[in-house]
Amino acid sequence: HCQVQGVSILTDEEDLEMERSLNMLNKPPKKTIKTKEGGTIDCIDMYKQPSLDHPLLKDHKIRMRPTSLPKNSMEGISHLSERKFTMSRPMSISCPEGTVPIPRTKREDLIRAKSFSQSFPRNMHPLTGITPGKHLAIIRSVPDPKITYKGIQADLNVLNPTIQANQRSFGQFWIENGSPSVRNSLQFGWMVAPDLYGNNSTYVFMYWSAMHGKNMEGCFNYLCKGFVQTSKSYCVGVPLKASTYGSKTQLETNHMIFQDRVTGDWWLRNTFVNANIGYWPKALLPELAEGASQVVWGGHAVGQPNKASPPMGNGLFPDGNYRHGSYVRQIKIIDKSNIILDPWGPYYKLESFIDNTHCYNLKDFGYNGEQLGFSFYFGGPGGVDCGI
Repeated sequence: HCQVQGVSILTDEEDLEMERSLNMLNKPPKKTIKTKEGGTIDCIDMYKQPSLDHPLLKDHKIRMRPTSLPKNSMEGISHLSERKFTMSRPMSISCPEGTVPIPRTKREDLIRAKSFSQSFPRNMHPLTGITPGKHLAIIRSVPDPKITYKGIQADLNVLNPTIQANQRSFGQFWIENGSPSVRNSLQFGWMVAPDLYGNNSTYVFMYWSAMHGKNMEGCFNYLCKGFVQTSKSYCVGVPLKASTYGSKTQLETNHMIFQDRVTGDWWLRNTFVNANIGYWPKALLPELAEGASQVVWGGHAVGQPNKASPPMGNGLFPDGNYRHGSYVRQIKIIDKSNIILDPWGPYYKLESFIDNTHCYNLKDFGYNGEQLGFSFYFGGPGGVDCGI
């Protein structure tokens, strides 16, 4: 009988750094909320939130709202009142005025996040090909140096694919700019990632990365200093209820990332309830100061190289029926004039990319009626024959 057991051992220096990080992230709360999943959300004084401890934000003054919203931001979302689609609502949060909700970070959260982030791809630039363990089924912008994007929007069908340890599956959108060595990235969506969250629930997430000096910085949700939370009733990094196959009502996330025309900050906005969640200050994202060169929507599945790949979406190939998942609808971009547009036509050009059609696929429907808008379906079972 043979057995091998591995245990993560921290050096004394790493242990002290871990304690410093926990003390920085977990500020004294004004109110504490327990979640049914066993987590804790702290209502933190808005002006003492962890993001303001970042060296680049030493003299930062919190903006309570963007100076203006993208034009026509209310158009194209009247369909949300239809029973066919509704927002996948995270738990109800009621923080007092002057405070913001921040999920409490535990020691094991930081340990998992460190390992998880090391293997997470920080960019999805146009040259992405087959990468060991990573698979994509996406719609992305065709590179054009004359085009600058000031934001991105989409309604993402929320799913809960069944995955194993050391696997993760995403439905998301993201924006990028900069050469590969210094590329800045902002990402948003849902994920199932037990090696980050410790369970197989679906979570809403955000992610940022940027090169500061010689170091690449960034993280998921609130696991580092950076994102400035302004909403007192909505946060990310919390579980979402997922859609079920064939259901008449599909559950979604409905969000937009856009750049403030005056301050240059990048805001995360919930378009279902028309609420600003918070923003990434311009100082954190030097390569995105003038806008983005790449926008992407779709599915992303990651497993261990040379092993079975995880399912994407709901684990089924797209058949064209939105009730069968997994869809992305009402795809929009925000142009340099701060106008929300459909990214199709002679000026804006998109392309699909699926790295392995044996395991995943994508169906692009273009404009598919008023309720779906420009949309596509993606997904697949993964498995042992997906390549490296």
